[in-house]
Formats: sequence, C-alpha cells, structure tokens
Amino acid sequence: MPIKTSYWGAKPSGNVIAVCQMVPKGWQGRRLRELVPRYNLRDPNWRELYRDQLEALPESFWATVPEMLGPDPILVCWEKDLNQCHRQLLADFLAEKGFEVVPESLRDSPAQASLF
Repeated sequence: MPIKTSYWGAKPSGNVIAVCQMVPKGWQGRRLRELVPRYNLRDPNWRELYRDQLEALPESFWATVPEMLGPDPILVCWEKDLNQCHRQLLADFLAEKGFEVVPESLRDSPAQASLF
C-alpha cells in the first residue's frame, strides 16, 4: 500500500486524509488526529517536537495504520514547501517504520523529454 502526501493547494482527490490542525471550510473528509501536530507551528523546535510526537505513539498504533488509511491514501496538510512542513517528516518516519511512501518530488515532477 503506497502512501502519498500532498498539500491542499494541489487539490488532491481520492482517499484524502488530513494530517493538519485546520481543514478547508466545508471539507467533510477524514482526519488522522494522531498525526496532526500538537504544538505551536511557529515553534523553532517544531521538527524535534513532531518527531517526539510520532515516536511516542505505540507500536499498536503503527500496526493499524494500513487499516486506518485504506487504499491509496494521500496524507494532506497546508504547507506547499516540503522543507517547511511536518508531512515530509511524517513521510520519512513512515518509511522508517517500513511503509512504502511515494516521494512528492518524484510524483509531482513532469517527466523529462527524451533528448534523443
């Protein structure tokens, strides 16, 4: 089960699951609250805080992730820049846990035209 990540501005569709504190107005989809950051997003130590939050989740939680996410999940938040976003840390953490994660940079880049 490959897990994708994205941001609201990319207008993801399908099995979209929010992993952010706020969702778009009127959105009725699912939210995985265990993966929503529980700290002030402006905290200069946000990376460490989020990693600590993920590490504190019990193994029993991670064992149920495939069932909770369902087929072809897309974990979504607001930040476009992956370098400033918790979803990249989440993707890395999921990969460490053995989940297949599709990197956004590979999915979102247009294919290079053949030079020959």
